[in-house]
Amino acid sequence: MHKTMVEVMPININFLSDYPDFLAFGIIMLLAVLLAIGVKESTIMNNLFTVLNMIVIAIVIVAGSIKGKENLFI
Repeated sequence: MHKTMVEVMPININFLSDYPDFLAFGIIMLLAVLLAIGVKESTIMNNLFTVLNMIVIAIVIVAGSIKGKENLFI
């Protein structure tokens, strides 16, 4: 594969490879598309977990204040 690609599509630039690597290009493009699609879902999940954490914190504060008031009168 190396010989064929160098003969068919040579790249004569010092800091680049001798030939294009289409497999690596395809993998990078696939990962870029998955990342672009996944960012939206990741943002939605992050927002949902933030709301859930805030609800749990509010419940803990309310329950703690109720329990704290009960202990004041004992």
